[in-house]
Amino acid sequence: MKTIRVVSNGFGEDVIATRLIQALGQDDYRYDIYPLVGDGNAYQQLGIQPSMSQSMLPSGGFLLRLRDVLVDLRSGLLLQFQKQRQALAKGSADVQLVVGDVLALFMAEVNSKIPIVFFPTAKSERAIPHYGLELSYIRSKATLVFPRDEDTHQRFLDKGIASRFFGNPMFDAMTSNAKRGVPMTMALLPGSRQEAIQNMAMMLRVISHLHLDEPCSFVFSISPHFRYPELKMVIQDLPWLLEKDDQGYFFKFSQSKVIARLSYEFFDVLQVSSVVIGLAGTANEQAMHAKRHLISFIGSGPQSTKQRFQQQHRLIEGASTNFIDSNDPGIIAREVSDILNQRSFDWTPLSDHYQMASDVIADYLHQTVLSE
Repeated sequence: MKTIRVVSNGFGEDVIATRLIQALGQDDYRYDIYPLVGDGNAYQQLGIQPSMSQSMLPSGGFLLRLRDVLVDLRSGLLLQFQKQRQALAKGSADVQLVVGDVLALFMAEVNSKIPIVFFPTAKSERAIPHYGLELSYIRSKATLVFPRDEDTHQRFLDKGIASRFFGNPMFDAMTSNAKRGVPMTMALLPGSRQEAIQNMAMMLRVISHLHLDEPCSFVFSISPHFRYPELKMVIQDLPWLLEKDDQGYFFKFSQSKVIARLSYEFFDVLQVSSVVIGLAGTANEQAMHAKRHLISFIGSGPQSTKQRFQQQHRLIEGASTNFIDSNDPGIIAREVSDILNQRSFDWTPLSDHYQMASDVIADYLHQTVLSE
């Protein structure tokens, strides 16, 4: 039985890697798992224990700003990097799947004898182009590359990189049987990293100041680790109450009838919504893929910066987006109100956007690098 080593550096990347594992056949290979960010919870949910995990650094692995790099350095980034590099140098496998950015590729190629199949999820020629040095490095180290979009695939081919494109696994298996929200439903995506609590509080401040011509309901999509203590932290300084009924928890604004429900089922939230306020990473991109109008503003952490969202909004071809260059809830609320009052939003079921790129990629890998 062949051994496949999997190296990923991010929560979204972990999820993509688990989809590839399932498509390849969880019982058909031995999997040696190395998540470079966090504890690899996505793998554990598959019943696969990572060979390596570590505590979360303050940035959550999202290093776009110098200050986030400096905070991580003070929190042990270099020591963590050294331990990861040493662990990867000791391992062996027949093939490596590397899901993430060029740093993940650099970490994986410490054992250069193992062929590398690279999934560069972090960069796209549409928004965040690869530098020439990165392209040269990818060409020299990766046996096969599956970029995230057609534009990047064409650039890779032009640069002599062994690239194939069968779709982006990030958008695989998006399905829900939930009914469309009536009246219009707004999905609230605060992200899954440490800043999510502050982002949720900001979103509550915004929706409490909205002045809308038509009724609108609100629903948060929250990650599974959010339980009662974390939810209470969200509203500790706000005029909101946390209550529960037969549908689950919801926030209730003490000065009006506005409520915001909470759901752990992201695809159900996406299915019922027509418009999204998103301060997330992967979830924002999935919302754009599902043709939901996405509104973002400056949030509280390294994942929700102006630079991040301006780049992100260009990642999905044909996406409908607004970026509000503010972190003032009153200003944001006025602009969101104007957007909602001045236009209508098309709604389509998630089934219209269903795909399984992972299956096609897995078939190709079975016929090529895994058959050797």
